[in-house]
Amino acid sequence: LYFYRTARRSARDINPKWGEQISVRYSSLPFDDQLDGSIFTVESSFFFPGLFKHHSFLASFNYQNNTGIYRNSIEIPEVSGAGNISRTTPLESTLLLRYRFPLFYPDWELSRFAYIKRFKAGFFADAENITSSGEFKSYGLELRADCNLLRFYLPN
Repeated sequence: LYFYRTARRSARDINPKWGEQISVRYSSLPFDDQLDGSIFTVESSFFFPGLFKHHSFLASFNYQNNTGIYRNSIEIPEVSGAGNISRTTPLESTLLLRYRFPLFYPDWELSRFAYIKRFKAGFFADAENITSSGEFKSYGLELRADCNLLRFYLPN
């Protein structure tokens, strides 16, 4: 089951100004006598306008409950840098907070190899298993660029 509602955005916006995305999934093996287990996930994202024009704030809460053969499955978004974090308990929930904004629009053409359209940055703070410990596991700054390589055009 998937539901979303987002406001239309301009090309300079990083994310929609307002919006929601909610996904609910359930998987199991009802017809297999040899294997047992199920997984239930809820993913949600909420978009809000930022402090300035074209800025955005994203809050995402995700939950999963898995048993049996699905015990070690991870079907929800993990915290940033999850591969570098040692997990002592199974992943149950995550809270991802993002603030993103455009830095500048250089319109740089680097010969035939690349066209750099926009540089954008953001701050993030992520927590996992917030129902029990609620620790922020990662936080930081991100820097990204929108570019087309080898004249391959990508839509906005």
